[in-house]
Amino acid sequence: ELFQIFQSSAKTISSLARDDRLKEIDINKTVFLDTETTGLAGGAGTYIFLVGVGYFEGDQFCVRQYFMRDYNEERALLSALNDLLANFKAVVTYNGKTFDLPLMESRYIMSGMKMSLKDPYHFDLLYPARRLWKRRLESCSLSTVEREILKVSRDDDVPGYLIPEIYFRYLRTKDARAIKQVFEHNLQDILSLVALVSRMCFLVEDPLNNTEYGMDIFSIGKMFDEEKRYE
Repeated sequence: ELFQIFQSSAKTISSLARDDRLKEIDINKTVFLDTETTGLAGGAGTYIFLVGVGYFEGDQFCVRQYFMRDYNEERALLSALNDLLANFKAVVTYNGKTFDLPLMESRYIMSGMKMSLKDPYHFDLLYPARRLWKRRLESCSLSTVEREILKVSRDDDVPGYLIPEIYFRYLRTKDARAIKQVFEHNLQDILSLVALVSRMCFLVEDPLNNTEYGMDIFSIGKMFDEEKRYE
């Protein structure tokens, strides 16, 4: 199912993102990125302790997760992440324009380093999710969109707001059993990013055959009207 994303046109992705640069997006040169942090507000005191990166390589979808076992490993994490990101030109996130990427840039600066992923094509799925589903869903958080749109049910998932405390407990005890759930949470976020790109593109390209909800079709009509697409 993940490979359905290759049926998504760059033109549709560009329209969803409202970014003409994404007409040049190449899925094979795109990373799907999600971070887990020591706080949800950002700022200089917030560390990224886990970065998950997914990408397509041949006939496989690969996920790498970079974990900071203690604060003194931050530079090593950022350096290893840089080596991977240097191979890509585009990034897909969920609220990454506001949170993940600015925080990453801040951590690189605080560490005296430069991030290799400079001015990438950025497809932040939060914004098209709001335009498509805010009229129908109680919220457009990734967990809600997963459940209601992708029909993904997470069993025994750790809530995002608990993740910082789980990491702090790990730092104190070095008991990694609870951290395993955070890795699984991060992995599912990345897989959902891939599936959500496909779902959005299929919906916009053929709404009558890809939704049973009149409100979704209304939202797509509003999007087309804003873009002056009347054909």
